[in-house]
Amino acid sequence: MCRFRKELYTYVGLFFFLSIAMHFSAWLNYPVEHIFALKSSSLGTYHPFIITLVFYLLILMIRLVVNFFKKLKS
Repeated sequence: MCRFRKELYTYVGLFFFLSIAMHFSAWLNYPVEHIFALKSSSLGTYHPFIITLVFYLLILMIRLVVNFFKKLKS
């Protein structure tokens, strides 16, 4: 359960980091309108979650490769 919680915190942290990094001015100037504009987004309503999942999976693969080589070395 603790491992799941750590991964969930990683995903949520990455979600907030990416959403602020990609739309910094929108979050500063009109955050509520920006959230409601997701319905009419050209990328789809769920695109923030999908983009975060892609980045999370890339980071996960890098972590797995690094851990594999650490175990192989020792």
